[in-house]
Amino acid sequence: MEKKVKLLLGLHSHQPVGNFDFVFEDAYQKSYLPFMEVTRNYPDFKFTLHFTGALWEFFEERHPEFIDLVGEMLARGQIELVISGFYEPVLASIPERDRKLQIKKAMDYIRKRFGERPRGLWLTERVYEGDVLKTLVDMNLAYVVVDDYHFLQAGVEQNRLFGYFLTEFEGKKIAVFPINQNLRYLVPFHRVDEVIEYLQWIRDNAGGDGAIIFDDGEKFGVWPGTYDWVYKKGWLKDFIERILSSDFVETVTYSEYLKTHKPQGRVYLPSSSYFEMGEWSLPAGVAVRFSDFVENLRKNNLFEENRMFVKGGIWKNFLVKYSEANYMHKKMLLVSGFVNDFKGRRRKEAEEHLLKAQANDAYWHGVFGGLYLPHLRRAIYENLLKAERIVKRKAFIRDDIDADGFDEVYMQNGRIGIGITSKDGTVYELSLLSLGVNLQDTLTRRFEHYHRNVKVKREGEDNAGTKSIHELERYVTPEVKREMVYDWYERRSFIFHILPQDTSVENLRYMDFREYGDFVNMPYTMRSDESRFAVSLHRKGGIYKEDSKREFEITKKVILDGNTIYFKVKNAKDLEGLTGGIEFNLHFVKPLFVVGNKELKGQDTMFHEKSASSLMIKDDFLGAEIEFVCSKECDVMLYPVYTLSQSEAGMDMVYQGSSIVFVYPLSYREFNITLKMEGKDA
Repeated sequence: MEKKVKLLLGLHSHQPVGNFDFVFEDAYQKSYLPFMEVTRNYPDFKFTLHFTGALWEFFEERHPEFIDLVGEMLARGQIELVISGFYEPVLASIPERDRKLQIKKAMDYIRKRFGERPRGLWLTERVYEGDVLKTLVDMNLAYVVVDDYHFLQAGVEQNRLFGYFLTEFEGKKIAVFPINQNLRYLVPFHRVDEVIEYLQWIRDNAGGDGAIIFDDGEKFGVWPGTYDWVYKKGWLKDFIERILSSDFVETVTYSEYLKTHKPQGRVYLPSSSYFEMGEWSLPAGVAVRFSDFVENLRKNNLFEENRMFVKGGIWKNFLVKYSEANYMHKKMLLVSGFVNDFKGRRRKEAEEHLLKAQANDAYWHGVFGGLYLPHLRRAIYENLLKAERIVKRKAFIRDDIDADGFDEVYMQNGRIGIGITSKDGTVYELSLLSLGVNLQDTLTRRFEHYHRNVKVKREGEDNAGTKSIHELERYVTPEVKREMVYDWYERRSFIFHILPQDTSVENLRYMDFREYGDFVNMPYTMRSDESRFAVSLHRKGGIYKEDSKREFEITKKVILDGNTIYFKVKNAKDLEGLTGGIEFNLHFVKPLFVVGNKELKGQDTMFHEKSASSLMIKDDFLGAEIEFVCSKECDVMLYPVYTLSQSEAGMDMVYQGSSIVFVYPLSYREFNITLKMEGKDA
């Protein structure tokens, strides 16, 4: 009897917590709905489906008829539903107690809504670590889906990756399915004939009969060019009809395959994700070398046969690569501990905010915007701060919170939260708890390894890209190219500069200035006073000018009192001929800047106001109103900070915040700034 290939088609569909409503709706109209409308006409075409919690909530609110359609197809046995953590966290990045909450919430939703108990789990971003396995077996899941690349790294030969394997934790077993990379790249981008030819190859050559694919549902309509290709030009309809008319392919769900097939063997997998993630998670300079290395292997026809020996970084490298992601992650762990210790009546509400804040997208960056998208980071902080406000009315913590070897102090009084680090004597969090807004949520301008391939598009040029988002040409205008500036220090606040007197706001914006002191990016001695909610930072440093060093020392103080923060800088001695600059980097959405007699609106605002003593900023979108008041007249310089990041559509220039620098003569022995913060319901 001729071998039949079992096609296990799985679709994973997801939108991040905090994404724009129009993005949800666009994905629904272009991908989720048309896919189901086409497939419902072919009851014998079986597949497996996964929607994340944010999408189920969207369907419940906006399109309950879609849930009815899913229920109809589920009832007739055409589809199987699998789960992930409800809000799509990277399970390896959150505490085990929270993993179980996320999985249980997803299980409960499917059980209550459809009367089914899900047996399988889509592992978010296929980030596999050994300790996650314990959670999966404890939750009595039957199988999990990862990439074939995981198996190759474990030494499993490619020809065996056409079925499932068993792994175990303390004797508790779970099935592991390897997603076929070739199918992941063929479907739906290549002609149906090419897919059929590959399925024939599996029939004739593979050591198993499983053609396993589980990939993004957004590839069927949302990715560039796919809506026309998949639906208007009929790729999906043609694909289904060709599969159903085939005499050697049969579609099955993952659970059906488990019932009828024995495992290919036993396996123990390394910490890993899909191959591309390994490149993205490396530091930019190393990522350049890695991509060159892989390209060299490809040119010499050595890559495919040696792919199992080629590995980049792991997902947690993003917490090293991006300090902002790391602090957001450590803030999440901090709040998770607060929530876990809380026994009050609003615990469930706090848990819900915490689980939403664990959505993975804003914690990393690859081909999609992720960390570079402020609205996604804003949603993380909003939920973290709302959870914190419920369970922790007051806090003063001194510890190495972000695991970098330096102490931080985090203090909050129920209204304002502020984080200060001794690593460089700066402020890394500045939150209005009542609004759930962290104004310090900015992003440093960094070199990314894909920046080296960015090309300038001249007016009138036609630079069409290719079909795959992994191969799109990266073109920008000359104006955008100018914003490809890289910061040599992190964009936090209460940064102390020593600058030449003629430094302009343009010099600051484009990193074209001389720094005379060594008070940026250098450690400070920290003292903390919990009774006064005060922190003192001291540094003995130097001024480097005309090839000589002059000793200089400063003390910085931060005091939190109600809705007011006092920032104080004191020099050990007068210094003529140079200026000090105190820099804040804050994020706004719809800011109005009031300085002197001027009112200026918008994220792209830039100015240099001389002889000023205050700056007020209102943001009606956030509901925030803040005012800086200086102890002496100074120059106020303000400019926008933009980053250039890749996305599925090409290159995006994104506003990350506004840099505010108060410039004053260092003949002042003391210079103080009072920051008053108010929050109204946005």
